[in-house]
Amino acid sequence: FTSAVEITRAIFVAMYHLIGQALSGRGDFSQVTGPVGIVKVTADASSFGFAYLLQLLALISLNLAVLNILPFPALDGGRLLFLLIEKLKGSPLPVRFEQYANGIGMVFLLLLMAVITIKDVRGLL
Repeated sequence: FTSAVEITRAIFVAMYHLIGQALSGRGDFSQVTGPVGIVKVTADASSFGFAYLLQLLALISLNLAVLNILPFPALDGGRLLFLLIEKLKGSPLPVRFEQYANGIGMVFLLLLMAVITIKDVRGLL
């Protein structure tokens, strides 16, 4: 449990730095991978043994949890942000606003996934 908490904290810090660097135009995405890269890394980890494979699966789960809780539309953290704004504002946000924000967020996430997948495939060639 202690290791999971420490690793989760490290993931939050790394995610913060990655997003900050990306927004400032200094992002290094060489260590970012998508589904194709995860399959390759999983195959590599399984060759070292079952314990390494389990550790990798736990790390992937923690990464997904941290990513999902980010306050970005179309993610659970975005929904939490909208709920917090509604609580502070005292009234619900317009449904149209939430729909547009989540739609734009989803398009951005799909584009990001496509770019990362293309990068992963090029890395295999």
